[in-house]
Amino acid sequence: VGYLSSNIFASHNRATEAILKGIYTQSDSPFKRSMAFKAYVSVARSQEAKDELSKVWENPDSFEYVSLGQRDLMDLSYKLALLDPDSYLHLLEVQSLRLSSSPRLAEFRWVFPSLSPSEITRDSVFNSLLEKQNRSTEPWAAQALGFLNHEIRSEQALDYILPGLEVLEEVHYTGDIFFPARWCSALLSGHSSDSAYFIVNGFLERNRDYNPLLKNKILQQSQHLSRK
Repeated sequence: VGYLSSNIFASHNRATEAILKGIYTQSDSPFKRSMAFKAYVSVARSQEAKDELSKVWENPDSFEYVSLGQRDLMDLSYKLALLDPDSYLHLLEVQSLRLSSSPRLAEFRWVFPSLSPSEITRDSVFNSLLEKQNRSTEPWAAQALGFLNHEIRSEQALDYILPGLEVLEEVHYTGDIFFPARWCSALLSGHSSDSAYFIVNGFLERNRDYNPLLKNKILQQSQHLSRK
């Protein structure tokens, strides 16, 4: 299941979706069904998949194949906001109500604006992440940055790459030891264009004496760009 949700297989999305759906609807193993459904959510791109996920999200109790918890429904909300921007406000309202008595509500309402159909709102979220006080809850910050740079919106997110790299040293000095790698992954993994490669390469060319540890993290998280 893990291999099927990788970038290699995700490039053949319709076939991958069909395989994963077959697993989560037919497997005798609850664990395999759960893992296959998570992977299906991850790779979903087609109209058929969007309709399927929307149906599941609207009526999770009627979904017979996998038992969905709060985290699963949050992830579904995030994915549907990407696939169906017109549903953004509906997703926000309904999922917030579902989480009204949960400590996860604060996380959901903090992360969800990064999925806004409004480019102005997304720019505002990104600019807020450049301020260290807004990165204090690092898993939330990394998730929001990843959504801002998701492959579905990678073309609009090209302008985030350079300032995201320029703040990396501050991320390193003010955050957890593992946060720079997560930051680079969230910033770069959704990009695949020549433009993204030139931005990253240009940054490294202009900063030849850059911190070797951070340079390696940038190279690790952007190697897919140089292999195009």
